[in-house]
Order: sequence, then C-alpha cells, then structure tokens
Amino acid sequence: MMRQLQAVYGEWLLKDGCWNFVVDHFKGARMLFLSEGSTHVDLVAMAQEDYNLDMNTESVELSYSLQQMAPDLPPIHVTSDRQVRNLLEITKTHEENAYTLRVQQIDGWKFFVKGGNRDCNVDLELQKCDCGVYQVEKIPCSHAIAAGTAAGLHISTIVWPVYSKDTLFAGYSENIYPCVGQQVEARTCFPPEVKRGPGRQKKSRWQSWLELSRMRGRTARKQHMVYRCSVCKETGHKRPQCKNLRGRPSSKSSRRPSG
Repeated sequence: MMRQLQAVYGEWLLKDGCWNFVVDHFKGARMLFLSEGSTHVDLVAMAQEDYNLDMNTESVELSYSLQQMAPDLPPIHVTSDRQVRNLLEITKTHEENAYTLRVQQIDGWKFFVKGGNRDCNVDLELQKCDCGVYQVEKIPCSHAIAAGTAAGLHISTIVWPVYSKDTLFAGYSENIYPCVGQQVEARTCFPPEVKRGPGRQKKSRWQSWLELSRMRGRTARKQHMVYRCSVCKETGHKRPQCKNLRGRPSSKSSRRPSG
C-alpha cells in the first residue's frame, strides 16, 4: 500500500534552547509516495530527484519532529531502513486520524473540526486552534491541517512566518552593538571534566515515538535478583561484603596442616 509523505525543504536551528525548523520557501514542499517496503536509499533518491539536488555538492539529511515532543528535544533523524518503517507507521496513524476528522466551515477562514481527541474551532486567519498546539508550536496541528485541506490551502502556507528564512534574516538585519561597560575576556573554554561512574552506562539515544509506544504497559524482561548474605541472612549484600564477617577468622585460615 502506498503512503503519502510530505517533505519540506529547510534546516533546523537551535535558538533559546528550542529547535525550530526554518522552511526554504524557494524550494518549497514535495509529496513523496512510499510503499511498505521502501528503504532509506529509496527515500533519499526520491528527495534528490524531486529537489534536483547535485550529489557532488549537496547532501540529503532526512529528519522529522512530532507535535508531542518537547521543543528542546532535537529532531529525529532517519538514517536506516528501520527508521523509515517507523516513519511509515507514524504516517499511517496520521492518515487514519485525518480520515476521522470532519470539517464544517463557519464563515470566512473559521472552521469547526469534529473528531479525534476533541472538537475544535480553527481560525486560519489568526492561526489559532482550541487545542492550543497551533499557537504554541507555530506549526499547524491535525485540526488546522484538516481545515486548511478543506479550504484548498497548501500545508506550507499555514505555517507561522517565524519558521521562514525571511524572518530569520530580518532578525539580524540591524546592527548588533556590544554592551557598554561590559568587559569580555578572551580565552579558550574547554568542556568540563566528567568522571565516568562505575557500572554499565545508560543509553543516551533518543527513542522514537513508535518505540516508546511499544514499551508502554510492558514489564522488564529480566528482573533484578535479590541477594541474601549467608552470614547475617540480610538482603542487599553477599558474604564478602558482610560487616559481621570482619574480625572473624576464615575457615581457610583456621585450618592448619596436619603433621
């Protein structure tokens, strides 16, 4: 079964601790059609062909973010076939949710979207939705996407202008003056020295939305064993770490060779 995947050309920028996607309106968006067996190589080849990219001078990086992710979390990069399958599962879920939404036009750019988790009023002119996601993340939520589709608008046109390059360039168009009276010391800053703790280190990889959903409601495969000391019969330690054993002669040292 074919899945429709909307690709938008741009770049991720980290500002004030939040990741924002700046859309390149010159190259715009494309609609990619993927099958259930599509691989990472197929997805990269589609993006290169649709955007007419030169592989000798330009590289393709595929990434996405979800509405339920915190703004300080980095985007999820697609670098393997497994992550492509996860992306297709997310696309399938979004398509199923889109089919359940019903749009009713109120007047002008105001719509009433019914279905999903809740019913919401969407104002495409003011770019607001009752769910609050549209005005907080500045990216259209599922209700706004359904309303924009019913109005015949492209999804890239209902994204807030803060994600555009024009807004980014306008922020640095004026002169930036240093603070008067502030002395800046020029020195090389090295990263802090962090000592590695004992034991096995925890995984630092960010898990995808699909991996987290699969882990909900499941117990650990292996339960930790409760150790009990053979001397004091208490839990939490073994015989070599027992405090009651200190000062006692061991059975090996108390044995004396005969003869």
